[in-house]
Amino acid sequence: MQSDAWDETFYKLLTSNTEEGDYNLNSESGSVTVYWGIRVWKLHNGVETEITAGTPVAQVSRSENGSGIQSNTYTPNQTPLDTTDTIIVRVYIKFGSGSWVLAASFKTDALGATQLDSVEWTVYYYTVRAYYAATTRGQYNWGYSGTESKITNFTWSVAAAVIGKRLLLGVGK
Repeated sequence: MQSDAWDETFYKLLTSNTEEGDYNLNSESGSVTVYWGIRVWKLHNGVETEITAGTPVAQVSRSENGSGIQSNTYTPNQTPLDTTDTIIVRVYIKFGSGSWVLAASFKTDALGATQLDSVEWTVYYYTVRAYYAATTRGQYNWGYSGTESKITNFTWSVAAAVIGKRLLLGVGK
């Protein structure tokens, strides 16, 4: 999850870090548990189709002050793709029993894939929870090795091209 952006909407979801990081900071009154999770979409010809079921998956939480990497897993359903499709991963944050709020959006480049494989991902979040002055602050960091939020085992496939050959067999003489 890079701090470099494709545009004003999406940061880059690529295989390397950037030199500088970025973060999202939210806050809520009172001392509450902070949750983080992701939702996933495929983007085909400008149309987003959600792969997750509308609720963040691979959730992590902090109920006490602290910071650092946390992780959880998620296994996407096998999903057909067109070779020009991209994958969108959005990170959400929630305070206590409140609503999920978007923290950051990431997008791959065109994968050249025909299928997103149903293989377990491990999602790593660099999270921070701090309670002071009657307010809980929740932060999500990404972009460089010190705050390396990432997804491992993100797997896709390319269907083998079938090349037809005609085999001519000479029979008898």
